[in-house]
Amino acid sequence: MADEKEMTAQLVIYIGKRVLTGNTLGVALRPLDAAGNLIHDGKEHIFTMSKGMRHLAVGGVYRIQANDGLTTIVPEPTFVRVWSSAEDATAWQVRSRAAEAQYTLGKSEEKERRRDRFAELLDPIRREYRRASSIERCAIEAQLLAALRYGK
Repeated sequence: MADEKEMTAQLVIYIGKRVLTGNTLGVALRPLDAAGNLIHDGKEHIFTMSKGMRHLAVGGVYRIQANDGLTTIVPEPTFVRVWSSAEDATAWQVRSRAAEAQYTLGKSEEKERRRDRFAELLDPIRREYRRASSIERCAIEAQLLAALRYGK
């Protein structure tokens, strides 16, 4: 990790969210030169989402503390202005929303994988079992065993 001495104030533009390995959200930044123009190296710098980065607006220009290679940042950005090209900002917004949709779909898939359908199937029986007296519980258990063994 870079020392604090190596950190300098730099201008970046927030170009949206990205889905990282393990279905976590990250933030994508592009560096700007001293005049505030986009550096056209085509490289996105992607960082894991942190509390300080959740409020960023796609197409917003921010001042951050970072090392020269923009590999380490202090996640406390300061808003400077809105990016002047609405066309660029719209394209970034579309890609960011696609990443959010991909992330949401991944979360739904994870939830579905963890779902215990067998337990869900038994829930109504379990509720009645809890309400039943001890004799009724024995009868429910016997009915379940008969259904498992004989299909009745």
